[in-house]
Formats: sequence, structure tokens, C-alpha cells
Amino acid sequence: WKEAYFPELQELLDNVEKAGIVKHFSRVGVRYIDFFESDIYECTNLSIRLNNEPLDAIESSFSAVFKLYEFQARVQVANNVTVNTKDGQKTGSLIDTDTYKEYQEGLDFDGLSALIDRCHEESADFFFSLLKKDFLETLNPEYAS
Repeated sequence: WKEAYFPELQELLDNVEKAGIVKHFSRVGVRYIDFFESDIYECTNLSIRLNNEPLDAIESSFSAVFKLYEFQARVQVANNVTVNTKDGQKTGSLIDTDTYKEYQEGLDFDGLSALIDRCHEESADFFFSLLKKDFLETLNPEYAS
């Protein structure tokens, strides 16, 4: 994020501000859609139950909005989905996180990059909190120092 995407985002925001086309933003958010080739429900800290028993469905999806520290996060989790990739179709699961903050009166460019950076940090923390520790370790995450 810090080396690859964030500098490009800052440059893009600078160019948009210089163009003078956009004056205010009504929403700032960071969205990630992650695909897994397994049933992701078994790998998350989410528990969905029916009649006090684990949900045993062929296909299921879950959606909720959570209040984080500074932002809100909409999470959608679905299993048994088919996606098209460069290698063809694959079946698996999705975790879709959209971390955002809305502004009734608009937000200008002052402090926008720092706000997006904080949004990304809260989004990452939220995403990783969804995953069981042993599953997360199989992904070999690399943490910034």
C-alpha cells in the first residue's frame, strides 16, 4: 500500500485537484474484494447458525455494516460463487469489504490523502479480524514495520 498504491493515489488526487473539476467529496472509501478457492466460512470468525446448529447450506451469503473507529465497514461474504479469471472460471468464496465515511456537506481536498490512508488501515484491520488466526498464517501475510 505505502510503496505501490498510495503514492499513485496521491498523484491522482493532486491531478484531480489541479484540474478543478471536483470541489468536494460526499464519500471516501476503500473497497477490497478477495477471492478464496475454499469455503471461506470455515476460515472466518463469523458464525451463522440455524436452530442453534451451524448453517449447512449449499450456498450462502452474509452482509452487515459495522461501525469502526472513524469509519463504517460493509462486509459481504459469500461461498459457492463462480468468478471469471484470466485462467478461466473458478468456484470459491468472496469477502467484499467496503470501508467508508460519508459527508453530508462535502469534504474538500485538505487532508484527503491522510484520511484515505487511515481508511485503508481500518479496512485492513477489519479484514484480518474476520479471519481465523491459523488460516491467516497460511496466507503468509507481510506486515509493515
